[in-house]
Amino acid sequence: MGYTGVFTTSIAYLAFALGARRLSPTATVVGTLIEPLVAAVAAAWLFSQPLTGQQGAGALLLGAAMMLLARRHPA
Repeated sequence: MGYTGVFTTSIAYLAFALGARRLSPTATVVGTLIEPLVAAVAAAWLFSQPLTGQQGAGALLLGAAMMLLARRHPA
């Protein structure tokens, strides 16, 4: 538990912080939003966890929002 909790978690947070420093705020937000979407889809696909209608609609809305954010051109 110590290895997993300290070592791998600290590396993940360090990588996220270093990546966020190099990306634009929009790209950072899109990257942050991908995590829960991938987790929900992976749980449904890999572990046969059923998605409710609300969860499916939320996943579609989240995906659409990420597409809009990714396509926006800086002013």
